[in-house]
Amino acid sequence: MRALPARQLDTETLPMTWLAARLGVPPERLAAMRRAGELIAIGGGPGGEYIVPLWQLDDEGHPLEIVKELLAAARAAAVRPERLHELLRVRAGLGGPRLYELLHSEPAYVLAAVREAIRAEASTTKGSSTRSARA
Repeated sequence: MRALPARQLDTETLPMTWLAARLGVPPERLAAMRRAGELIAIGGGPGGEYIVPLWQLDDEGHPLEIVKELLAAARAAAVRPERLHELLRVRAGLGGPRLYELLHSEPAYVLAAVREAIRAEASTTKGSSTRSARA
């Protein structure tokens, strides 16, 4: 896996093993949560380790309930966690907060915005492949 440029990662991210130590849980537990679609983790961190954005966690270190729905929507559309992370970094409106900043206060809005972005990307991709096939 390739390493992600630092500008694509938030300042509030931790390698999965560091987060596990901080939460006092085995790293395997976080890895299982990632595989089960309960935790967004981005591959390509230092040493190939997964990086976990901290904004998806509540004050006790548990993933927000909305994270499962976001990951389910992404998986259903074959969108990788890295792309989901990028979508959540998009600003809500011109100069507004990033979508991930609204996860705690407006989770339904964030889910709808991500689903719409996924739909828009799928229709754009589908349209370009249809045009390619006709050429």
